[in-house]
Amino acid sequence: MLLEQSPIKDLPAWYSLDTTENRFLLSVHKQGIIGSAEYYQLLINFLYSHINTQCPFIPPSADHEWGFGPIISEYQHPSLSDWLIYECSLPTPQGGEEYRVASTLSMIFRQLSEIKHPTNSNFPQMLEVHIDVDSSGRQHSIFVKIRPALSRWLDFNAGKGRELDIIKVMREVYILMRGSVEYIRKSNLNATIRSCEIKLVCPGNGCWLAPAATPYGQRVGEAYEMTPHNIDDIVQLLTLTVGVAKVDKLALEDYLNSHL
Repeated sequence: MLLEQSPIKDLPAWYSLDTTENRFLLSVHKQGIIGSAEYYQLLINFLYSHINTQCPFIPPSADHEWGFGPIISEYQHPSLSDWLIYECSLPTPQGGEEYRVASTLSMIFRQLSEIKHPTNSNFPQMLEVHIDVDSSGRQHSIFVKIRPALSRWLDFNAGKGRELDIIKVMREVYILMRGSVEYIRKSNLNATIRSCEIKLVCPGNGCWLAPAATPYGQRVGEAYEMTPHNIDDIVQLLTLTVGVAKVDKLALEDYLNSHL
């Protein structure tokens, strides 16, 4: 679970997400980079006990690609001096890198979840992500904390067709990673915004990411958690993660256009 017990307020951003048809990007505030070598080793040891990869972990560095194999390229943000970009290629059926990519992202999101102090960012954190990768191959999960700023954005954009951009990129990356369009239907690759809630659906046996059940639904401007259902493989996990990244990107673009 990601939610704290105390009310959640808008906080200056420490990371944001973006995606293209074949790449995943995290913009990370330099004040949000924490962790000694010992800290990373604890994370790595934990992940090795849960993931299906024997690839050695390459420590973070701007001088070379890093992660569970050469997965992440790290470089200075082109327009924001306080930010770095972590970028990785999404896996293809021929590459066999799906576990290494997902496990590296899992480690990064775990590290970013430890941030306890605000940055000097001039825009709010829209969401937080937690990914679990399971060595059995059948217990992967993604949990997303929708923060107040994103809740308000979703409510404002309900019924305005913003889902089309989300569906488009999810379809592109699913085809890239699966190597086929065979199982794609409108009903099983979809995104729906209703009030402040969003649901992402991926091809599979009832595979989706949706708001956690509550007796009265979610309230606009309040944080809530999204939980997964039936994520059977890494392609589904990463497709949903990319959908979340697109939501974050759209909301942040609108915020910056209206506030800066």
